[in-house]
Amino acid sequence: MKRKRTSEPVVVKRDTSLPILQKSNEILSALAANDVLILVSDTGSGKTTQLPQIILDNAPNSSILITQPRRVAAITVATRVAAERGATLGDTVGYAVRFENKSSRTSTRIRYVTDGVLLRETLTDGFSALKRRYSHLIIDEVHERSVNTDIVLGVVKEALEPSGSPATKQNAPTGLGALLRSKLEFKVVLMSATTDAEKIAQFFRNGTSLNVKQLGISGIMHKVNTMFATEPVADYVDGAVEAALQVHTGYSNSGHILVFLPGQEDIMSAIGLLKGKLRHRFSKEQRRSVIILPLFAAQSPVEQLRAISDLPESMRATHRKIIFSTNIAETSVTIPGITYVVDSGVAKVRTLVPQNGLYTDVLRVQPISQAQAEQRKGRAGRTGPGYLFRLYTQDHFNKLEKYPIPEILRIDATSTQLQIIALKHFGRRRPEQNHLRFSMLNKIPRHARERALETLYALGALDKNMKLTETGELMARIPASPMLARSLLESLRLGCIDSMLSTAAVLSVEGSIFLRPSNKLEQAKAAHRRFLSPCGDHLTLVNVLHAYLQRAPTRKTEFCKDHFLNHRTLSVAEDVRNQLSVVMQHGDMVSWGLTHPFPPAVMEELEESGMEDLVRRCLVSGFFRNIARRRNEDGKYVPIGNVKAVGSFEQGVDVHPSSSFRAFRQRKIPSLVIYDELVWTTKMYIRTVCSIEHAWVPLHSSNYFKVRNFGVDETAPSAALNSRPG
Repeated sequence: MKRKRTSEPVVVKRDTSLPILQKSNEILSALAANDVLILVSDTGSGKTTQLPQIILDNAPNSSILITQPRRVAAITVATRVAAERGATLGDTVGYAVRFENKSSRTSTRIRYVTDGVLLRETLTDGFSALKRRYSHLIIDEVHERSVNTDIVLGVVKEALEPSGSPATKQNAPTGLGALLRSKLEFKVVLMSATTDAEKIAQFFRNGTSLNVKQLGISGIMHKVNTMFATEPVADYVDGAVEAALQVHTGYSNSGHILVFLPGQEDIMSAIGLLKGKLRHRFSKEQRRSVIILPLFAAQSPVEQLRAISDLPESMRATHRKIIFSTNIAETSVTIPGITYVVDSGVAKVRTLVPQNGLYTDVLRVQPISQAQAEQRKGRAGRTGPGYLFRLYTQDHFNKLEKYPIPEILRIDATSTQLQIIALKHFGRRRPEQNHLRFSMLNKIPRHARERALETLYALGALDKNMKLTETGELMARIPASPMLARSLLESLRLGCIDSMLSTAAVLSVEGSIFLRPSNKLEQAKAAHRRFLSPCGDHLTLVNVLHAYLQRAPTRKTEFCKDHFLNHRTLSVAEDVRNQLSVVMQHGDMVSWGLTHPFPPAVMEELEESGMEDLVRRCLVSGFFRNIARRRNEDGKYVPIGNVKAVGSFEQGVDVHPSSSFRAFRQRKIPSLVIYDELVWTTKMYIRTVCSIEHAWVPLHSSNYFKVRNFGVDETAPSAALNSRPG
């Protein structure tokens, strides 16, 4: 009888020379004596993979949660740790990211998650569930200061306070109570390669009795030869490609090349440009030795792992990888064999830009900080001596900010404010608690906070006392921006949930759905034309997704290739749609739609409306701040979602060149549109645009616009907005 074959877990030898392992006893002692340990550790110390194992080896019954800012880091680090322990991934070591959970409530002892997953679980289960479920919480890469990380820090501080109010030494438990607390101890570790440790320590000490300790650990950093540009590079994409090509031709084939660029579009342009240059300079046989790979957040885990995994041993001496990456490769992820790093010195960030007193949410490319530059440098020295080529001058580097501006200080705060209010609403332990008071390392700026509260009130998520409404409770449970969440709820009233789910999905994914290769541009345009909707980009993208979903799984790749569509982006959109569909089928969501009908006269009008009209009406209910009116004299658009905006965009803005409206040059250009985002490149554009009707605006955004002039509703609760919660 043949023995049944079972898949054995991959075993990887644990590197016992890592610096953090030499400090195991000191770390365990510090954890035992303190509530919060701040671990500042240089690149290469092994903190991300080894600290959870140090804790588990010392206390086998521990349950350890480790947050990562990105899904690729959570997956790859969990895979590595499972291999080091000889465990099957998903058993004692696992991970949870959006759309994928490889962990078990009963058997997983080391669980890596994105900070977004932690926040979603806290929103569902409350602050106290953290302490019941886990013995240790490790927050990694604190220095990145993403909004989610900052909220997690606030959640942790709340969880560490047992009564919902600041603890004191006098009311600390003694005797049997102290013994029970030691058995149920909840320890927190904050880790980073570069951070302002003292500021974080003071944050946890202020108003609490928490014991906080800082501990530094050196890392393994090999010598990196750094070269600066002698003069500024005019085009960072061209400059990065030329630098990568010079490294490839001028240095030996030992060692891969990592190139940092701001975004997916830049990366795909650079890859196309490099392949073209290689075709002109090298033979087909020589080109086979160069493996060019992209790395960015919108990729599937399989594609990301292909970029960060080592080559098979048989190929290492003859092949070289050239990886074009966003800042996803700055931290956490170690790519084996990287010897050369090309740093463009820029990153794509979302920020609120002041325009004559109005703050506008804009996506733009801007310089990185010195800390980010040093992180990029560290990628070249992880496994051996390396080389760094900076596409900016030494003088430029000296003028960079020391640390990146925390995300919470530069972006629209609407989603953040809803998360905070919802966390307090669902997790509150005492009714009299201030529902807006929430500890944060940096407070949301006043202008951003007021803008966020005004928007949430207009969306119907908050009442005049700034407390969460029934609508707000449902919006907080939908894993989408507040604007999209409100649009999805509106679709339950209008009977177009299926199409609105698709709209929300295509608006939630990163990266372009349409591919426009320069050597086949006309073919691509012709293929894309079949999906065009005269209503604009939103409905055009919905047409693409619906056509994609109608294909059998085995035919989807071929369909995308034939129509010049981004398969990876559409695949993610399908996942997002499925997730949102499950949420929107909950009974209380459906009940909301049934209990918020329109007046009979409006219902008669709606019965005459087509699906494209209904979807655009839904968008008005959520994205009313993103309405723009066409100016007759020059055809440019002026955003009017805030009455102050009219004077702030005197020069007007153009529709982005990628818009489907550009394909309808003979058609009348709409006088009123809704856009998804403002993009700042060489000038300001509105991107992802669709037409709307004037009559829809007051009907579907009655909390915000007046019927006649689309002015701000003067009944907005200005007194509540001007209150001063902590």
